[in-house]
Amino acid sequence: MHGGPPCRQGAEATRAHAPGAPPHPDRLHHAKGRDHLSYRTADDKGSLVVELLPWDPPEYEPVWKAAARSSHRELVLRYRLHTVPPGIPTWFIAREHRFTRDLHWRTGVLLEHPDRAHVALLTMDRLTKTVELRVRGPYPQDFFAVLKDGFEETLERYPGLGIDRLVPCPLTASDGTSCPHEFRHEQLVSRIGLIPPRELIECPIHIADLDVRQLLQGIEPPDQQRSERLAQSVAAIVLRQTEQMSLQAQQTKQFNRDVLERLDEIKIKQDAIAAEQQRTFLASLRLQQSWQAVQCPSVVTMEHVRRRAGGLLGSVVRLHLYCEAPGQWHHLPDAVPYEVKLTPETAATVLPYAQKILSVLKYVVPVAGASIGIASEDLAKHLKGAVETMEALVAGLPEELADRGTLDGIRSMIRTASGAEFRAMHQLLSTLDPKQIWGGLTKVPTPEGHVYWLCTIHADQYRGLPGELPQR
Repeated sequence: MHGGPPCRQGAEATRAHAPGAPPHPDRLHHAKGRDHLSYRTADDKGSLVVELLPWDPPEYEPVWKAAARSSHRELVLRYRLHTVPPGIPTWFIAREHRFTRDLHWRTGVLLEHPDRAHVALLTMDRLTKTVELRVRGPYPQDFFAVLKDGFEETLERYPGLGIDRLVPCPLTASDGTSCPHEFRHEQLVSRIGLIPPRELIECPIHIADLDVRQLLQGIEPPDQQRSERLAQSVAAIVLRQTEQMSLQAQQTKQFNRDVLERLDEIKIKQDAIAAEQQRTFLASLRLQQSWQAVQCPSVVTMEHVRRRAGGLLGSVVRLHLYCEAPGQWHHLPDAVPYEVKLTPETAATVLPYAQKILSVLKYVVPVAGASIGIASEDLAKHLKGAVETMEALVAGLPEELADRGTLDGIRSMIRTASGAEFRAMHQLLSTLDPKQIWGGLTKVPTPEGHVYWLCTIHADQYRGLPGELPQR
């Protein structure tokens, strides 16, 4: 193979694409990587050409069945295609290979979230032209959303392709068999969008009414009230369980293994909820923005450094940029913050934006500091200080600037700044940072079609994936 890294699935992987002398495997990888047909293996010693995967599935069932615990939930969405074009589902397999367990075949793949608690299975039935995406885990909504976006991004490569999105009926017969009925996804969404919404729909086989919101839960982004209640509830459980374990350790000098495992699972759920909230916040903020339009970071916190007697105007705040990795938001300890004097104009930009960011920041879970080179204690301390400072700023927000719907307890984790508010903040940041250094953050496209401003360590996780990492 002329000295380059070999392609997994055999040397024939290169010869299958051209007669005569095979191309250099490095060139094969880069050329096909742009079309999502191959990717580097985890050991970086070769490439996997997904169109040459075997037809027979590997032994994935033990991993998949192990994720079917009583405390776990499963989300399912089916895609019935009018025709199956080349690249389905292999482009998706390459696109999402950062979640690989090396359990993939020509018509399916088993994927695992980095938390090792959430597992996904995507399979295609060529006879019925149906692709099924299933995710299991303590809180599968976030991982499901990532993979769903990835598959939808793959489908967008085929303009005009007929697609029926279907939600299977969750009911079962007395013998335990699953109900064969399927609800059209767009019909469920339309019923919720009616005024007033039609929240029940009948299964024609079981002659039973089902809650439309329950059918869509996890498949569609969460509503504002549910997000808030869920985040608060899980945070309270984590705090209560932690206190109980601490008390138990003091009394017995040992931990109960079952309680410890339960706490670990709850914390995984808390992390997944935080990731979902942050991902949804950024997605709604950038709803109509292209790659080029995402011109600056969006997660900004405020620190009150010089107060002025008699009110906020005239005082000075520092603006800190955050890495936007979903579920892992964190400040940049080596970046110099921007200082802003609160004039009527800057206050009208900074304070309402602080209010919106705070609605999400209150529920951020400090990431594992060692992975990004920051002490965990410093991360937690900075996050706690940022929340407290911004709560004080929001509490002092002038009446004409306040969104009173959020001041009574900070209403929603996914309410985002309006386009006008974001444009005003972007204009202010551009004035403060004319060279657009942004604290060293890099704008990164993900294989799922999202754009995030990331620190070097989180940006490296996407390097070499479909949607190549651009240079700053």
